[in-house]
Amino acid sequence: MARLNQTEAPASGAGRVFPRPLTELGLAGVALLSVLVLNSLPAALVALGLAWALLIVILSDLRDFIVPDAVSLSLVLLGPPIAGWLAGPALFVEVMGVHALAAAAGGLLLWLVGWLFERVRGRSGLGLGDVKLFAAAGAWVGPAALPWTLVLACAGVLLCALPPAIRGDAGLAVRRIPFGLYLAPALWLVWMWRQAGIWQ
Repeated sequence: MARLNQTEAPASGAGRVFPRPLTELGLAGVALLSVLVLNSLPAALVALGLAWALLIVILSDLRDFIVPDAVSLSLVLLGPPIAGWLAGPALFVEVMGVHALAAAAGGLLLWLVGWLFERVRGRSGLGLGDVKLFAAAGAWVGPAALPWTLVLACAGVLLCALPPAIRGDAGLAVRRIPFGLYLAPALWLVWMWRQAGIWQ
């Protein structure tokens, strides 16, 4: 994940893109889940749009180890006003401001983590693509749910890293991981939980 403009996610070899039927089936499942779980048609449509954007991130990170700036920055800009719109006219300005601050805090937090990792380990651990995607997460889920988005993404990384670790994979400690592959679905799931009222 080393480049600073069109930011790369860490690479661990050639990424394999999901087969097209599997991708289409996944989108159909997302559409069905959005309609069943969310009581609001506008929220369900937003959920579909968010899922589509994050699918682009997942496929790009998996295939090319790049988190597209066009997607992550668009999500940063769209998240706060959409959050305010879904909250209603009375709370629009307040909610939009809170989510904008969460976006800034999320980006700064992950940038600091990457900077500290590089200072301690002497190599890049997080690219700016991950930083921008986490800022997008803050823009969409807000400050209260943002830490849980990171926890869920890290849990996904650990679950996938566990089998190689058990097998004694010596290269696991230095292998680069496409973090956007885990952060993107975590963002969507936490956003869905909040919209469904499961977790505020």
